[in-house]
Amino acid sequence: MLKNKSKLRLAVIISKDKINLGEIFLIKRLSNITSREIKIYIDNEKKISKENKMFKIYKFVDRYLFSKISQTKNFFSSSNKKSFKYKNIKLLKKDIIQIDRIIDLRKNNLKDDINSKKVWKLYIPSSKELSQLIFTKNKEVISYIFFRDKNKKKLLIHNATQRLNIYSLHITKILIYMGWMSRIPDLIIKFKSNKIQNYDELQIKKLKQLNNYYYFFLIILIRLLFKAANHFFINDTWNIAFQKNNNKDLFSIQNDLSKMKFDNSNYFADPFIVKEKNNLYCFFEKYNIKKKKGIIQVGQITNDLKVKKIKTIINKKYHISYPYIIKDKNYFWMIPETSRNNSFELYQCSKFNKKWKLKKKILKKLRTVDSSILYYRNIYWLFTSKVDHCKNSDDFCIYWSKNLFGEWKPHKMNPIFTNVNYSRNAGSIIKHGNSIIRPAQSCLERYGEKINFFKIERLSKDDYKEKLFKSLDGQPLFKHGMHTW
Repeated sequence: MLKNKSKLRLAVIISKDKINLGEIFLIKRLSNITSREIKIYIDNEKKISKENKMFKIYKFVDRYLFSKISQTKNFFSSSNKKSFKYKNIKLLKKDIIQIDRIIDLRKNNLKDDINSKKVWKLYIPSSKELSQLIFTKNKEVISYIFFRDKNKKKLLIHNATQRLNIYSLHITKILIYMGWMSRIPDLIIKFKSNKIQNYDELQIKKLKQLNNYYYFFLIILIRLLFKAANHFFINDTWNIAFQKNNNKDLFSIQNDLSKMKFDNSNYFADPFIVKEKNNLYCFFEKYNIKKKKGIIQVGQITNDLKVKKIKTIINKKYHISYPYIIKDKNYFWMIPETSRNNSFELYQCSKFNKKWKLKKKILKKLRTVDSSILYYRNIYWLFTSKVDHCKNSDDFCIYWSKNLFGEWKPHKMNPIFTNVNYSRNAGSIIKHGNSIIRPAQSCLERYGEKINFFKIERLSKDDYKEKLFKSLDGQPLFKHGMHTW
């Protein structure tokens, strides 16, 4: 919620006479950024669509099954609309002069019935299009928010590249939809503070629609069986490996790796290396598979790349990971990931490796994962991924402050981008010669699929630009991926 609400006049268009939980979520979030009442317009136009009976049955079973067994809430469920005031969409043409921004959530959003910069149209591929992507083993789906100008051109405001759920159409739609319900208020703030004049023209390619239903059902069934087998019989495990690098080749994997040893009940992840008094130390997460909870440990790295004198330094009731370390004013500071506690915690080590103490919770009411800090041009820059209401972390955001304990302000371009291929950080920001490199995870097919390295080309309070520098998928040594460098 903003400290001082704006006086923006906002409206939402929905395509049915019953408002759903996702739309209510958006309206409540919009109410946090403006002191004015949110107007709601309903388009009751009946859309005739012929749908295969088998596909209807599949959608019903898919929705019913995953509404029962999935942790993802069904935000498409209808709600009681009596607490909201509604207007017919026919009145919008007269009211539009008195509205600053209109969010059009109707399903058929490619038609050009309202052409105005004020009207933001959300485009998500249809159920048949998404099903065809699932059927053809696509890994990603792209959705957009755009507006039409007076010449009926579609101009892009923001796009989102997200992972495609290969075994459930219902979950795929909810994750995409609720990502936008969380993101839209941030975009409104972004475009209010930045008077952007130039927009890229958007060309939306019409996707193929599913027509081979029987093979589709068979593929979904096989995938569900594999998913169930993996859930009950296979646990994902990660480990930490060390190698000696020279400054000329920091971004490649060598064959002579030394791996940490772990038992079947735990694994290690998220390593961060710190040099102190000519000794190297590795801070990392130790994850208990049974408890599904991580703690932070540290050990000294020997000359033969073994880790000794391992001890626990932070153990909370909640999961904690990604122990990012920064040295500032002769003190070591840590910002571990504590998203499951809905907090953003800053720890201080007064005497190296002796005791870590929680000093402050910063960026309150903001849930993020895998945050990294860079001190650059007398400013602290915090790179992070914002977690939405369905636990997606595809929005890359930056916050800045003049000191670690000061007010952290959002970057004017937040969210910088939304892309599952490189939104999430993958380790320490690297200063390499005159370049600054940000490692990022690609989580397209699964969490920690590979690491992409980006060279930061511009970084200021008003601007950010990065360019892909190199990609590493860990093959052939790490067949299933890697997520921290």
